[in-house]
Amino acid sequence: MSALGSFEWALQTGGRLRRFDSLRLLACALRARLQHRFAQDNPAAAKRLANLSLDAIEIPASAAALQALEACRDTGLPYLLNHCVRTYLYGAILSAQQGLKHDPEFFYCAALLHDMSIATRHGSVHQETGSALPPILRCHCFALASAQWSLDWALQVGWSNARAHQLADAICRHVSPAVPVSDGVEAHLLNRAAALDVAGLGRATVPAHLRHAVLAQWPKLDQNAALGSFMAVEAQAYPYGRVAWLAQRGFIERIARAE
Repeated sequence: MSALGSFEWALQTGGRLRRFDSLRLLACALRARLQHRFAQDNPAAAKRLANLSLDAIEIPASAAALQALEACRDTGLPYLLNHCVRTYLYGAILSAQQGLKHDPEFFYCAALLHDMSIATRHGSVHQETGSALPPILRCHCFALASAQWSLDWALQVGWSNARAHQLADAICRHVSPAVPVSDGVEAHLLNRAAALDVAGLGRATVPAHLRHAVLAQWPKLDQNAALGSFMAVEAQAYPYGRVAWLAQRGFIERIARAE
């Protein structure tokens, strides 16, 4: 069995959690909590952000980056577009904070496309997704649906098969409680940044002036209500998926309270 939360794992299982997976996710959540605490109390990390401004963050303008931005905008959900751009900005901030080196174009596309299935997912909650998913498996996770969509998109814009699968893997992993850097710098940043923006997890690790600058340019609009409602429907429709696991541990309530 492939690593829990990975794209290959999701293709094998349909995103359905199996025996002992809950314990593995609990261990993953503990890792995330320790990660946030270390980042918050790390003087070296704070020093790296002392002079960082939002204007210093690179916004990719390659053909692929512009197409990803257009695809996200075409969902017709302004709150989702803003969330995805904020995810990129927060990820870039976290990358600087941790002293990481990420691929700006790759991470920008991952951030913009990581929630693509939200726009259509629950028009038909039992819809299969992607030719790579065996017909016997129902897609139990919106992150898998987004990953499959993004894989097809990446191949269509001319990315290599390896890079396209790396994109799908980062997107599929992003709803796990934590993604270590060893599973990919961009996957790690996507996981941390999306959780920070959606549920406020690790919020204290990003200086207030940077958070305020991000929100001033890309406001939340009706995100908390919209994503909270989506997650609740997802958890009910797919009780053995990772979103249901998160919902059982108060994640939807955290979304409602997130600033």
